[in-house]
Amino acid sequence: MKELDLSYIDSICEGNKEMMKEFSDIFFDQVPEFLEDFDSAYSKKDAVTLGKIAHKAKSTVSIMGLKDLAAELSKLEDATADGTFSENYIDYINLFKQECSDTIKLLKVYFK
Repeated sequence: MKELDLSYIDSICEGNKEMMKEFSDIFFDQVPEFLEDFDSAYSKKDAVTLGKIAHKAKSTVSIMGLKDLAAELSKLEDATADGTFSENYIDYINLFKQECSDTIKLLKVYFK
């Protein structure tokens, strides 16, 4: 499991831990929605929608310090731009699931 990097969110919240917790609560709410949307679009083989979800999710994960995941979501967004579906897109979705799950666990401990 990766370490938690809250440097970006800390800087935009100017060290206000309560505000940082609010951002993490939004993250907690958004991740399941993104996962449901990813799964739905993938099952429909809808590459365009996958790209749109990746674009939205990218900003959410960036705020939480998941720069590598944001870069992978950018790759998914680029790969789906022409509307061509690939079964390999599941790798991006699985990475999103794992990284977000790990981050949620760490955030829950951090804001305990």
